[in-house]
Order: sequence, then C-alpha cells, then structure tokens
Amino acid sequence: MAPFDKVESVVFQEINPIPADLVGKTVTLFFEGKEAPDFAVGGNTTAQAFIKTINGTSFAQIDIASVDTTDLPVDWMGYTVSFDITADKMEEGQILQVGFQTIAEQSQPSTNIYDNVRLTEQPTP
Repeated sequence: MAPFDKVESVVFQEINPIPADLVGKTVTLFFEGKEAPDFAVGGNTTAQAFIKTINGTSFAQIDIASVDTTDLPVDWMGYTVSFDITADKMEEGQILQVGFQTIAEQSQPSTNIYDNVRLTEQPTP
C-alpha cells in the first residue's frame, strides 16, 4: 500500500457562537510543548497552535493567529498565541476555535507533546 500524500490532524476547542461579551477582549492560549522522544516532527511535517475565527454558516476561515510548533525543543518550553476579538472583525454566528494542527507528508514523523494548556481573556489594550 502506498503512503498517504498528506495527513492532517487537528485538535481544538470551539466556542460556537462567539458570545458578545468576548468582543473587545484579547484571548490568549498558553501551553507548554516539547518534541516527542522517538517520533518528533521531521521531514516536511509542519505543526502549529492556533486561535481562529470561522464563519458559522460556510465554515470558511475568517482570521487566524498562530505560533509555529514544528521545531520544538527536547525540554519543556512555554508558548503563547493571542487573538484580539474586535467588533470590526465580527460577523453574526462566528465561531472561535483554539487548538493544535499537524500536517505530515509521506508517513514522516509528526508528534509533539503539549501540556498545561490554558485559555485566558482580558480587555484588549
């Protein structure tokens, strides 16, 4: 059997729809990450943590903030990604997704380890 050209894995938490009380706030994803001992991301594999908004009807991506997690260190390290939810970016029924994505090619290694994940909100400066 031939290997798949690409395999994408996505793990996320969804807020559907974005509540009005989040408008005017900055949402921040904090997490710790490190490479997996035997199957660390390699080759053409890419990985990221993200916060994004999508249309609640068509599910098309509207906006995204991300941090590249393709080359994580052997030891734990902390990372953050923040996203401003502003009135000018909002559409009725919009969805917020927060999570992690990996895209691997030709059966290449694709494992990162994430822990201590927290999502916080604060007024946008």
